[in-house]
Amino acid sequence: MAARRVRTSKRIVVAVSVLLCGVILVLGWLSYRSVKEVVTEDFNQQQLVLAKYAARQISHSLAMLRKELQLLGRPPRCSTRSGSLLSAASRAPS
Repeated sequence: MAARRVRTSKRIVVAVSVLLCGVILVLGWLSYRSVKEVVTEDFNQQQLVLAKYAARQISHSLAMLRKELQLLGRPPRCSTRSGSLLSAASRAPS
Protein backbone atom coordinates (compact mmCIF):
# COMPACT_ATOMS: atom_id res chain seq x y z
CA MET A 1 0.00 0.00 0.00
CA ALA A 2 2.83 2.43 0.84
CA ALA A 3 4.55 1.65 -2.47
CA ARG A 4 1.33 2.41 -4.31
CA ARG A 5 1.05 5.82 -2.60
CA VAL A 6 4.64 6.63 -3.52
CA ARG A 7 3.96 5.77 -7.17
CA THR A 8 0.78 7.81 -7.17
CA SER A 9 2.58 10.74 -5.54
CA LYS A 10 5.37 10.55 -8.12
CA ARG A 11 2.84 10.51 -10.97
CA ILE A 12 1.05 13.53 -9.49
CA VAL A 13 4.35 15.44 -9.10
CA VAL A 14 5.36 14.59 -12.69
CA ALA A 15 1.94 15.56 -14.06
CA VAL A 16 1.93 18.87 -12.17
CA SER A 17 5.51 19.57 -13.27
CA VAL A 18 4.64 18.90 -16.93
CA LEU A 19 1.52 21.04 -16.63
CA LEU A 20 3.48 23.91 -15.06
CA CYS A 21 6.15 23.68 -17.76
CA GLY A 22 3.43 23.83 -20.40
CA VAL A 23 1.82 26.86 -18.78
CA ILE A 24 5.21 28.58 -18.51
CA LEU A 25 5.94 27.88 -22.19
CA VAL A 26 2.54 29.21 -23.28
CA LEU A 27 2.91 32.36 -21.18
CA GLY A 28 6.44 32.88 -22.49
CA TRP A 29 5.25 32.52 -26.07
CA LEU A 30 2.39 34.99 -25.52
CA SER A 31 4.77 37.43 -23.87
CA TYR A 32 7.20 37.06 -26.79
CA ARG A 33 4.47 37.86 -29.30
CA SER A 34 3.33 40.89 -27.35
CA VAL A 35 6.85 42.27 -26.95
CA LYS A 36 7.59 41.63 -30.61
CA GLU A 37 4.51 43.64 -31.65
CA VAL A 38 5.44 46.54 -29.37
CA VAL A 39 9.05 46.61 -30.53
CA THR A 40 8.01 46.43 -34.18
CA GLU A 41 5.55 49.30 -33.73
CA ASP A 42 8.15 51.43 -31.93
CA PHE A 43 10.71 50.72 -34.66
CA ASN A 44 8.21 51.67 -37.36
CA GLN A 45 7.37 54.91 -35.56
CA GLN A 46 11.05 55.80 -35.24
CA GLN A 47 11.61 55.08 -38.93
CA LEU A 48 8.62 57.28 -39.80
CA VAL A 49 10.03 60.15 -37.74
CA LEU A 50 13.42 59.78 -39.42
CA ALA A 51 11.83 59.63 -42.88
CA LYS A 52 9.81 62.80 -42.21
CA TYR A 53 12.93 64.57 -40.95
CA ALA A 54 14.88 63.51 -44.04
CA ALA A 55 12.04 64.69 -46.28
CA ARG A 56 12.03 68.10 -44.56
CA GLN A 57 15.80 68.40 -44.95
CA ILE A 58 15.62 67.47 -48.63
CA SER A 59 12.77 69.94 -49.22
CA HIS A 60 14.73 72.66 -47.45
CA SER A 61 17.86 71.91 -49.48
CA LEU A 62 15.91 71.94 -52.74
CA ALA A 63 14.28 75.25 -51.82
CA MET A 64 17.70 76.75 -51.11
CA LEU A 65 19.06 75.43 -54.40
CA ARG A 66 16.04 76.82 -56.24
CA LYS A 67 16.65 80.27 -54.71
CA GLU A 68 20.34 80.13 -55.55
CA LEU A 69 19.60 79.12 -59.14
CA GLN A 70 17.12 81.98 -59.47
CA LEU A 71 19.73 84.38 -58.16
CA LEU A 72 22.35 83.01 -60.54
CA GLY A 73 19.91 83.29 -63.44
CA ARG A 74 19.43 87.03 -62.94
CA PRO A 75 21.67 89.43 -64.82
CA PRO A 76 24.27 91.12 -62.64
CA ARG A 77 23.35 94.58 -61.39
CA CYS A 78 25.75 97.34 -60.59
CA SER A 79 24.69 99.19 -57.54
CA THR A 80 25.17 102.92 -57.22
CA ARG A 81 27.39 102.38 -54.26
CA SER A 82 29.88 100.16 -56.10
CA GLY A 83 29.60 102.41 -59.17
CA SER A 84 30.56 105.46 -57.13
CA LEU A 85 33.45 103.56 -55.58
CA LEU A 86 34.70 102.58 -59.00
CA SER A 87 34.44 106.10 -60.33
CA ALA A 88 36.15 107.45 -57.19
CA ALA A 89 38.91 104.90 -57.52
CA SER A 90 39.44 105.80 -61.16
CA ARG A 91 39.75 109.51 -60.25
CA ALA A 92 42.28 108.94 -57.50
CA PRO A 93 45.75 110.28 -58.32
CA SER A 94 48.30 107.66 -59.15
